[in-house]
Amino acid sequence: IFPEVSQSDFNENAFTIRVLTVTGNIIQAAGLYQNIPVEMTSIASAMNGAPNFSAVEIIDSDPVRIYTTPIIENQKPIGVLQVMESLGSIHDTLDRLLVTLLISIPVLLIISALSGYFLASCALNPIDKINQRAKKISTEDLSARLNLNGVNDEIGRMATTFDGMLARLEDGFKR
Repeated sequence: IFPEVSQSDFNENAFTIRVLTVTGNIIQAAGLYQNIPVEMTSIASAMNGAPNFSAVEIIDSDPVRIYTTPIIENQKPIGVLQVMESLGSIHDTLDRLLVTLLISIPVLLIISALSGYFLASCALNPIDKINQRAKKISTEDLSARLNLNGVNDEIGRMATTFDGMLARLEDGFKR
């Protein structure tokens, strides 16, 4: 039944194919897992026309996924085909993904926190300058201005408005 594929091809890929009778007897098998016990519940389900998946834990080996489907001839099931594959590569991939996430999430959180701190300090720096310059303005020297040039956002417009207010107050005191 499997003339073009050698036993070593199945073994290298941790892949197995079995052909069974409707009673669960193995007719032909190729691959590493050909001696796994036959689950009659999977065969009964397949005989009812419902292909199914199951998983088997093997001692000292990776779990194996089994796909069971009926072989139908003249609209009658004459046997069962089982295809088995090791879940080891999937578990290895999931383990690598877990390690990647465990490393990358904290690194990304640190980068995000530092970026947020940097952006917040850049955004609040003009406010700090306004605060320091505003403390220096008094009734003796109303000529001081904030002079926050080059900032064209809400803070820049507020500083320009504040400078205009100081100019009006200075004019008022001079008059």
